[in-house]
Amino acid sequence: MNNPHLKKNVEYFYVLGGGIATNCLNGANSLSEQYLDRIGNLDPKDRNPYAEFNIFSDPFASYQQVLHSGIPVTLIPLDATRTIPLSKDFLVEYEKKQNTYEAQYCFQSLKMLRDSWINDRFHEEYCMWDSFMVGVALSIMRNSQSYNGENEFSEMEYMNITVVTSNEPYCVSDGSNPLIDGLAVPKFNEEKNGAHSGHVEMGMLDPFCFRIGKGKCQVFCFMSDNNSLIICSYF
Repeated sequence: MNNPHLKKNVEYFYVLGGGIATNCLNGANSLSEQYLDRIGNLDPKDRNPYAEFNIFSDPFASYQQVLHSGIPVTLIPLDATRTIPLSKDFLVEYEKKQNTYEAQYCFQSLKMLRDSWINDRFHEEYCMWDSFMVGVALSIMRNSQSYNGENEFSEMEYMNITVVTSNEPYCVSDGSNPLIDGLAVPKFNEEKNGAHSGHVEMGMLDPFCFRIGKGKCQVFCFMSDNNSLIICSYF
């Protein structure tokens, strides 16, 4: 962070991104292939089938300047947004309730998205991502007397999470990490040959990650510092 003094101006982060495989609490082997196949939302999946687009776009900023900033975070992961796909029935009912300018604007925006979608699976693929996050954030703010994030749209759970920024082989620098390689002193207190010094995916077409059908770049279960909770974080 170039201007750490600005942290005092930020009270809270509401983040739409990443994905949390909560059944990793039972051990990494409990994650079925079917579940793993639908964790990420990058396309095609022949490089990284697990990553979520927002965190993938800048995992180092997500790791250092958001989740490990010391500022409280409410994370709305891909797992949560996938529970509310924009079904045909919902859109039909929504069209009948156009009593305000706001409702008309939202409906027309969704209709434009549907009509311009790249395939015929809009109602299977499009979920209430940003709008769901905004609803959760506003509801929490409105109920600011609550200390546990209670809101009208979701159930909240405290978890210790992180972003694992590199891939196998872990702890072996291969020249792809901009925070470590070529620097006498790594940035952001990173460690050479540490947990974040494996191969860093260099964009959507990184040949290192390529494997037909299902790419090999991914992340792994990370144990919290107090050894009390195992979180499987797919970012």
